[in-house]
Amino acid sequence: MRRDQPAAGTERATFKPPRPPGWPLERVLHLMAGTVVLTSATLAYLFGPLWLLLTGFVGLSLLLDAFAGWCPASLVLYRLGVRTSAECGIHRDIRTP
Repeated sequence: MRRDQPAAGTERATFKPPRPPGWPLERVLHLMAGTVVLTSATLAYLFGPLWLLLTGFVGLSLLLDAFAGWCPASLVLYRLGVRTSAECGIHRDIRTP
């Protein structure tokens, strides 16, 4: 038996829980958009329809994200260090029938 190896049966098992990959940028972006839309709709109901401009801005940003692949919020989130789904290792298998 070598000195750098423990004797048989004396190995210590270390338990490390799996580390979750975290929320990808796309999921955080949808969470933010939904929160801002609901908040601005509530503010429009309580204080006036001018708050619906914020809802329209969020809608336009989501359309820009769908067609161009980026929006102002996604650029800010990426610069703040939120990783994309590709960087997190999350791949959705989308199959068309």
